[in-house]
Amino acid sequence: MQDDITDRYSEIDREVYITPSLRCDLLRTLYSEIWEVKPSSYAKDPKKQKGLEQLNKYVEAYNNGAVGGSYITDSNFVIEDYTVNYYNMQNGLIIYKFKKNNKQPDTVVVPEPEKEKEEGYSYTPKISPENEFGYWGTLIGIAIIGGTLVEDVATGGVGIVDDAASFALAYSLIY
Repeated sequence: MQDDITDRYSEIDREVYITPSLRCDLLRTLYSEIWEVKPSSYAKDPKKQKGLEQLNKYVEAYNNGAVGGSYITDSNFVIEDYTVNYYNMQNGLIIYKFKKNNKQPDTVVVPEPEKEKEEGYSYTPKISPENEFGYWGTLIGIAIIGGTLVEDVATGGVGIVDDAASFALAYSLIY
């Protein structure tokens, strides 16, 4: 973001050391104006106050330092998938924020509508008498289940030994 500003304003330098331990973000040397660049979370207190305190350290340390004014105008630029907007708060803080650019939505495949059934078609459920095998298979399967349960009761529980085979056979006849 600072590169965008220094490209637009050749008389502004970025990342300037004021002392060996203090480095300001932007400096307009001719007028001793200093700006501090911060993310949008610094637009409001309490972070705004922290940013201004940091800026004031630079201003006090620089010979005839001044808080940056309105010289830098708001702008934006695109970098990869993001648009970066920055705003001069007119108090020496320049606030920026990133916004992800919308990508094209994925193509949605819409299925073709189902064709109408042939004329004269009628649905026959599996357990209908018209479907003889399914019908009689279901009735026999139910009878096997009922008989297996009666056998279990009649033998006092000893008949459970063959339950797995009986239920597997009944399942295959019903489904």
